[in-house]
Amino acid sequence: MLASHFRCCYQRHLVPFLVRRNPLRFQSVCSAPALLPAAKAAEESESPFVKSTSVTKIVQTQHGEVEVDLPKVCFGCGVRLQDKDPDKPGFYNLTERLLEKLLQEQMDRGKEDEPVSETQTETEAQEEKPEADVKDMSEDEKFEMLDAMLDAQAASPQKKEQVTYVVEDDDQDVALRCARCYSLMHYGKVKSTLGESFLPEFNLGKKVGRKIALQKGRRAVILCVVDVTDFDGSLPRAALQELIPEGPSVPGMGCKLVLAVNKVDLMPKPITKARLEIWVRTRGKDGGLPPLASVHLVSSVNMLGVQDLLHDVIQKVGVRGDLWVVGAQNAGKSSLINALKQATGTSGTKDLTTAPLPGTTLGVVEVKGLPMPRKCHVYDTPGVKHGFQLTTIVSPVECEMLLPKRPLVARTFRTASGYTLLIAGVARLDVVSCPSASIYITFWAADQLQCHLGKTEGAEERFWKFAGRTLKPPENESRVEDLGALQPIDIEIVGSSWKKSTKDICFAGLGWFGIGVSGPAKFVAWSLKGAQITVRDSLMPDFAKTFETPGMCRSVHAGGVSRKKKGGKRRK
Repeated sequence: MLASHFRCCYQRHLVPFLVRRNPLRFQSVCSAPALLPAAKAAEESESPFVKSTSVTKIVQTQHGEVEVDLPKVCFGCGVRLQDKDPDKPGFYNLTERLLEKLLQEQMDRGKEDEPVSETQTETEAQEEKPEADVKDMSEDEKFEMLDAMLDAQAASPQKKEQVTYVVEDDDQDVALRCARCYSLMHYGKVKSTLGESFLPEFNLGKKVGRKIALQKGRRAVILCVVDVTDFDGSLPRAALQELIPEGPSVPGMGCKLVLAVNKVDLMPKPITKARLEIWVRTRGKDGGLPPLASVHLVSSVNMLGVQDLLHDVIQKVGVRGDLWVVGAQNAGKSSLINALKQATGTSGTKDLTTAPLPGTTLGVVEVKGLPMPRKCHVYDTPGVKHGFQLTTIVSPVECEMLLPKRPLVARTFRTASGYTLLIAGVARLDVVSCPSASIYITFWAADQLQCHLGKTEGAEERFWKFAGRTLKPPENESRVEDLGALQPIDIEIVGSSWKKSTKDICFAGLGWFGIGVSGPAKFVAWSLKGAQITVRDSLMPDFAKTFETPGMCRSVHAGGVSRKKKGGKRRK
């Protein structure tokens, strides 16, 4: 009570007096931001986005006109809602059943507003009552009062600001999805293919990076989600460099980068957590990433590592800060956020929209329902579009064919120079030369993709014969012509062992080839125009137990066991 009285008297009466009497002394005494109303007001500006998230609309019903509060954006994907054009993004249909539900939610929220109790009013009146005496004080008495307050503050132990963790109510906003999100959730496809051409472009560095840079006194924790099955293709290096400034000019309380390696449930059992984490850190450093605060191996499907990730980001956000979830398209950002909500028991009808389709999230979505500190916020951002990934080059149906749905199964080929490996109708690898009679190539990708091993002579004819028919994607023969011919690139690597894979040739959005060779080897890698092909140190050095034979071959996954064609060679 005494501290509250001192603070109230100080701000209302002593501050104006000290400013007139001695401005320099006033500036030195009031250096603590907790004593300044302006600093306190700036401190309470929690969200970098506009507070108004709803709009009142008059709707005609069978009982007459009613007013209903509707959100401005879809909570599933973040796109601005509209009810004018069904072929454009953000269209929604306000049915009679949905309207009744919205009105009921609006009435329930209105009942929760309680008036201020009489006890609270009397307490505030008692605190303000002694202030009248300060006006009649002389200058010496005012300075004595100020010195007593400062002495009491210096003698008392310095208390840290208490961090209050709160699970924000997920029912504060109206649950309204756009037609595109509804179709993706219930039917697995977009409602209007014409509307896909009107989807808004999102510049992560310009829109999110600028908001992070303008935040004062707030820490920014960037949670970057990457797909372990397509690490190099899903790692947004350029976007992260725009988001995280370098040097001593970092504004606010700085930025921290947390890397979440998603979909580890798709990795085969031989790889260990320690080995994978070391490989991720080394690969991130070689790729020019900013320093990593922490690395987490997670799976949004079986909840592996989700609890540890949640505790880590809460600790790193601190008392006041923002958590920004970023990543490439189809990396699993929204799925991971829904898994974080599931880990806290707050998942439900207001989960983010997820689908095996690039660009599911279209705008920045504030995520509620996570046990973050009271002054902290969580934002899901649209996936960074990587035009060099095969998943963005092909159609949505073909993209679903490329994405692995079960743990990866190794397919190892013992071959030699002059042979070609066709992967579906989107990739090809020619062995030009190798230092020995044999070379071992292990293919890691979705097990539903078919492949063909044969001599390089006649490979072009075989490609046009089987692409779109046996080798899918493309989904049909007409799509083969639409996607165009494969483009070649020369690759030379130097391996250190033929007993295991030491180098990988990666096709962004598809998978990778592990190369087991001792010495230099030359290849020609082919893929669709614009697709990225890179070389790295091997992620999975293991070979398959059974080798594939020349001709058309396919791994069929059934009950967790990989069934091979008969006649496959056993590894010696």
